Amino acid sequence: MELHFNTTFGYALGLSGLLIAMALRPFILGVVRLLFPPILTMVWKLRPFPRLAKRTSDWVTKHLIYRSFLRSRSSVDAYSRAHAMFFASCLAANLCCIFFQVQSWSEACSRAGTMAMINMLLLYISPCFGFVADILRLPLRIYHQVHASAGYMVGILASFHAVGTVVTKGGFAVNNIRNLLAVLAMGGICLLLMPISFFARILPYEILLFIHRTMSLMLGYAIWRHLPTKELFPRLYLYIIGGVFSLAMAVQTGIALYRSRCRFHRADLSWSSKPIIQVLVRLQSRLKVEPGQYINLWIPSSLLSTLQIHPFTVASWSPDAAETLVIFAEIRKGFTSSLHHQVRFGDSQSFAMFTGPHGSRLPVDKYDHVLLVATDLGIVALLPYLQWLTHAHHAHQLEEGTNRFKSCRSIHLIWHLCDWGKWSVFSVGPF
Repeated sequence: MELHFNTTFGYALGLSGLLIAMALRPFILGVVRLLFPPILTMVWKLRPFPRLAKRTSDWVTKHLIYRSFLRSRSSVDAYSRAHAMFFASCLAANLCCIFFQVQSWSEACSRAGTMAMINMLLLYISPCFGFVADILRLPLRIYHQVHASAGYMVGILASFHAVGTVVTKGGFAVNNIRNLLAVLAMGGICLLLMPISFFARILPYEILLFIHRTMSLMLGYAIWRHLPTKELFPRLYLYIIGGVFSLAMAVQTGIALYRSRCRFHRADLSWSSKPIIQVLVRLQSRLKVEPGQYINLWIPSSLLSTLQIHPFTVASWSPDAAETLVIFAEIRKGFTSSLHHQVRFGDSQSFAMFTGPHGSRLPVDKYDHVLLVATDLGIVALLPYLQWLTHAHHAHQLEEGTNRFKSCRSIHLIWHLCDWGKWSVFSVGPF
């Protein structure tokens, strides 16, 4: 059992160390630049190294990131070869920890259950994906794939643990509360592994997300009751996961309250175009927002909307900290439908809260010519970039880290519209 402790504990240390290193990546890179002598930097800048790095990057992008193992336009075409290789390597690492010098089948099943619980750290880091993606310096799309991979990993390991335990013991007493909670936990895992998009046509996305999060909390409680009380480490892993989740939620709540000065923001709602609602969030304190960033907005316009929070891209940008955030919402089911009911008789006001801004700015200022392509409401994500690029062009903004002027020479926008009358509402400021 001592080796069992070492294999699972070593995996837990490696996973937590990787997450900490990703969060502290800027600090680590700064320390490396200070410790390494300048001569090593000069050697790296020699002719063969940049060329090799560029060729390797181009090959990885072309053959691993932009391509899938399955045919194009399939239901899982969003998962690239790189994502599949990442999942396979993680699964191989987990299987190695399970079967490395295992003494019995019962011990392997016990390890599988412990490994499933350790991988749950990736699922319970924070209730907000954008907050975790910002801390780990990952694009939101990549973190969604990491979250999905961790969920499938937990499902595979938990199934191995459950089936192997039943086969080893030769039976399963359902009248035992621990076994009953194990059945409920496995059922919850299977339901949580089903993509939300399967039910999106029936229920609003916000309701599905609320159900998903509620079931996740119930799953954590069922696992806590299922674990043996006499052993320290299985429960200790769960306590650590709960502590990380609570800390992340407390930090995110504290940041939101600090930016709002412990008061509600004001949201001005207007409906000037049939499918579009304009939301002006009047901030309690100035906030700097970069192009491409988004916020998770909460506006309690109805009883159901008090449990809903929805991500919206900020459609405005200014060189200084902003006092107002401009948001455009297309009327659909769920949260936007409740906003529509609030403004159907005219403009209205409401109090609001939000988390963010989340996301990062794309480095489009490094290019001489920029082509922007959007369809219908997709122009919202490009409006801040248009404002930022034109401001940099007119002001000849200095590029960071250099003493020379840098700005785009030309900016081209292609906006495909089905009906101009529906989208003529977009007027967020001068360019």
